[in-house]
Amino acid sequence: MVKKLLVNGCSFTVEIVSVKDEPIDNWGTLLARKLGVLDSYTNLAWGGAGNDRIYRTTIEYLENLNVKYYKDLMVIICWSFEPRREYFSDGRYKFITWEDHPYLRDLFNIGDHNYSGLELFTTTAVNYVIGLHNILENLNINNYHFFADSKVLSEIKKHKKLLDCSKFYFDKPYHTTNTGYDTPNLQIDKISNNDDHPGPKSKELVSELLYDKIKHNFLK
Repeated sequence: MVKKLLVNGCSFTVEIVSVKDEPIDNWGTLLARKLGVLDSYTNLAWGGAGNDRIYRTTIEYLENLNVKYYKDLMVIICWSFEPRREYFSDGRYKFITWEDHPYLRDLFNIGDHNYSGLELFTTTAVNYVIGLHNILENLNINNYHFFADSKVLSEIKKHKKLLDCSKFYFDKPYHTTNTGYDTPNLQIDKISNNDDHPGPKSKELVSELLYDKIKHNFLK
């Protein structure tokens, strides 16, 4: 039984408001409504967030949640892109903007034609995914994971024996410029020029896919 829903991710998960300050439901809200847990729904996502923030804020949420609620909780993560990172300064966490710190790009060999640094960050991202998944499993907390970034998705597939694969969506990344699929899929879908990413059709597709996975794997 799912009585509480926690989602985390980057801008593909964050709840936003329109220019008229009207809420624009993302897949998390749509899913919470389908599950009937809208009043017990928490969204920790932040635009531009990296996988380190997703890991950190999810752990902080669990540490502050009474353990008696663990059995009722469903955690869904849309893992972010690399090499996004955060750092702690002046009493708060801030994002590293690589454009503003060119010396870091050189240090980690990150650039349009430099892939060794990116591969390092992708490997680190996989550690966050495996680590958080296994913490949730150890606490007997229901969890499901999918990926915004094709690189992180490709890397995590190499470590399936460390995962409960029934709790991962491996078929496609959320972010793709390929619109040639002939079946419902995770993809950016701009309905109009005013849509933020993802578009409303993609949000609905994701919420439907996740609801189907939860219904078959967790609500038996």
